[in-house]
Amino acid sequence: MKSIILFVLTITCALAIMMIAQPGMAQVPRIISYQGVLSDAGGTPVADASYALTFNLYTSPSGGSAIWNETQSVTTAKGVFNVNLGSITPLTPEFDAACWLGVTIGSGSEMTPRVPLTAGPYSLHAVNADTAAWLATDFGATGALQVGTPLGNGPGFIFHAPNGQRRDIYVGNTATVIDYKLYINSDGNVGVGTYSWPGGKLGVEGDVYVAGNVTKSYSAGTRNVISPIAFGTINAAGTVITSTPNVTAAWNSSGSLYEITIDGVSYSTGDYIAIATPFGNGTAATGGGNGNLYVFIRDSGGNLSQIGFSFIVFKP
Repeated sequence: MKSIILFVLTITCALAIMMIAQPGMAQVPRIISYQGVLSDAGGTPVADASYALTFNLYTSPSGGSAIWNETQSVTTAKGVFNVNLGSITPLTPEFDAACWLGVTIGSGSEMTPRVPLTAGPYSLHAVNADTAAWLATDFGATGALQVGTPLGNGPGFIFHAPNGQRRDIYVGNTATVIDYKLYINSDGNVGVGTYSWPGGKLGVEGDVYVAGNVTKSYSAGTRNVISPIAFGTINAAGTVITSTPNVTAAWNSSGSLYEITIDGVSYSTGDYIAIATPFGNGTAATGGGNGNLYVFIRDSGGNLSQIGFSFIVFKP
């Protein structure tokens, strides 16, 4: 009887694209479509009939034990046969490393060489993709997702989800925080430049710059909270000790008053609210002129005097 030789034509995967499982989506079929030709030693296709073929998967091109096997009865047409590997015995290998297929006809010896699997079957590993497993571990309720490296040589941005109660974004690594960027707590409140909630729906740790208008809205009967447009501390000589960047000040000796200029603001008592508090004993009053804020300080005897003070200005 003539020996039978197997010529492998193709090995293809039933699903050669990576799919992400979603609720309601059918699971990826763990089936490999396999086609081959049976012929005798002279290359003549075997007679059309049924033949018992045993398929084994190995992790090496020779030797070792099979990590999976099944036997199928195949029917040839001019020597050609098609089978779906895994239709008898479920394909349990993860296909995350190289595999070779060995084929045995009937009770004979396994043919050599084994056939290396090409890319198609390895797409079955997408069901448990490396990245998906990593994200589940490192970016779950208590994990951290690290992204990039600033300037190419330092710690990256960390998206952190501690205890499922808040979400942090910061620069650093899992051991060292260099700079906090964003904080969101479980109620949806946002903090910028901080690792805790500063208060309000949006809290900022640091200076705020707005290139445009800030609009506030309120309902009738609801108290409207307004923000200052300028504030600072002025010493007795009329020099600014500390203030917002838009403030300059001077002592006006002819009027015995302090004159405060607010950049971009034409101050008038009808449009703005100003509050001044003198240092120590005394009283303060405010007014306006030449588009500037005037501050009058009187000592305990009621005389206009040079006494340092703090002030704040609002626009209703």
